[in-house]
This record gives sequence, structure tokens and C-alpha cells, in this order.
Amino acid sequence: MVFKLERIRDDATADIQRSQREIEKSENTVRKSEDIIRQAQQKKNVQAEMIAQQASRTAQEATIKNKELKRLAKLKKRRAEEALAYIKMGGKDPEARVERVEFENNRPEWTKGQKELIGKRLAERNPYIDPIYASLKTNAPPPLPPRNYDGLKPGDVLLIEPESKEGMSTWDKIKESAKDSAFWINAGDRLSSVSSSPASHTVLFLKEVNGKKLFLDHTPEMGSRVISEDEFRKAYGHRDALVAQPVREVETAKIWEAARELVKREAQIQRNKSDRLIDRSGYGLYGNDNLVCSEASRWVLVNSGLKIPETASPLKRLLGIHYGPANFFSDEYNFIITPLYAASK
Repeated sequence: MVFKLERIRDDATADIQRSQREIEKSENTVRKSEDIIRQAQQKKNVQAEMIAQQASRTAQEATIKNKELKRLAKLKKRRAEEALAYIKMGGKDPEARVERVEFENNRPEWTKGQKELIGKRLAERNPYIDPIYASLKTNAPPPLPPRNYDGLKPGDVLLIEPESKEGMSTWDKIKESAKDSAFWINAGDRLSSVSSSPASHTVLFLKEVNGKKLFLDHTPEMGSRVISEDEFRKAYGHRDALVAQPVREVETAKIWEAARELVKREAQIQRNKSDRLIDRSGYGLYGNDNLVCSEASRWVLVNSGLKIPETASPLKRLLGIHYGPANFFSDEYNFIITPLYAASK
């Protein structure tokens, strides 16, 4: 980690020196151009004056550009030096500090690397898909939720539940609302609406380094930043959380088809029983294929690519963030959402 930060510092130092050389070169060009302009005006050489003026403008623009590059390089150097000082003083979260420097200094490259991690994760078959499919096909009880805190993988989106003074979790409220068909009809909107989402905050799990989990958080006060496991627990450990794990469309296609078949069967049964949308299976497909839901095992499968009124993507409305999970996924992905943990009271 120290070597990585020293390399970042040294690269930034080289960038500062390079920018300074370019600034001096441009400023020298401006001075020469001004001399030529004065001479051309005295000799009434309009063409020479125009050429010199253009050269001066180009050099001035280059000066502004390189001054900005120098400023950014100084900022990168300062971040690296501060992280180095933190590590040398024995700071307890060096992994998070290094990751934060890389994120802040070069977001496009850092994002590319994170997408590659998520891509490798998605290249593996999701072990939860087949049990869900089998449950839908046989109308059997759904499988138990698959995810826990220790099993987080790159790309998992943590949905932090709001602070509740009512003593009832979001999932308890869902269970209480199960008899209300209107609730289930609007479940997709409820999950994907920023204002009424069960998640008041989202955090992206990045990866684990040296046994320590790293997260990407965004708050109005701090903006987007990498946080350590300790910081995550301190900020959100007292609140219940859900996890949305990304799933490839090819894996979930058969679930959508099986769910549609099940809904047709259940609809016929319901017409003979009552006007309720949910029977003992606990399954349903709601809102134009937007959502497959099973309260029995407490999971929902959200199709992030579906267009619904007043939004381009339910996922992005669900997240409601500026720079975070939505930056790493196109709308073709689906997400299985399950409880992650219950907060320690």
C-alpha cells in the first residue's frame, strides 16, 4: 500500500513539473506574440497581426488548461501524502484510505476496475436462481434468502432502512400489508420510488482487502467517498438493511417466464376463491412484469430495465444517489432484493 501511494505521489509530482513547463512555454509564446502584434501594428501588417493574435489566444488557452492540470496534480499529490502520513502513524484503516485516494484521483479508471470486479462476479452462476425457478415451477415454498453480511460480493447494493420510531421493520410492514391487494399491485412503484422506498440510503459494497470490507457511500455532507467497514458499521450498523444483488438477465429470464405461468394459474384459482392477488404460495407478478415477489422468503426480483411512468429506471429511482451503484450497472440487469441483517439493538 505504501508503494502504491508513493507511486501516486511521484506521478503527481511529475505531472506538476510537466504542467509548469507547459505554462512557462505558453507564457513565453504570449509575450513573443504581443511583441509581434506591436511591430505588425506599427508596420500596418494586418496579416501578421492576425496570425500573432491567434497564436496568443491559443497560448493563453493552453496556459489556463495547464494551470488547471497543475492544480489537480497538486491535489492528487496532497491526497497521497496525507494517506502516507496516516499509514505511517499507524492508522487502523489503511485499505480504505488507499482506495479512497484511487477513487478521488482517477474516478474513470477506478470505476472501470470496479466494473471488472462486478463482471467477474456476474460471470459465475448465481446459486439462488435455480432454487427460485424450481420453487416457481412446483409452487413449493420459496427458498430462504441467500445473502448475509459476510457473504457480500462486489456489486451488492446495500439498502439501509430508515430510522424507525414505530418499532416495526419494513419487512414487518410488508407482512402486515399482505392482505391489501392494492399494496401488492403498487409494490413495484413503492420499491422504486425515492420518496416511499423502504431504503432511505444506499451503499455499494466494493470488495474486501486484507479481510476488511470496503464500501462506496454518498452523503450530502461528504459527497461520494470510500468508507471502511468500521465507518460503515458506525454509521449504519444500528439500522436494518436489505441487499440487492445483481443478476444477469440470462439467468432471470426463466424466472420471469415461470412467474408468468404461475400467475396465470393463481389468477384462475383466485377467481374461484376471492379477489385477492396472493394465495398460500406467496408469489406474484405485479405491474407489467416489473416485479416478482415472495414475502414468504422475503425477496423481490426487480427488473431494472423496465420503463415506468416518470422514471427511466426503477433501479435508479430505488437508489436515489448521485455517484454510486447506478454508475456501475446498465438497465439490463436484474436485482434480487432480500434482507441483509437485522440491526443490533
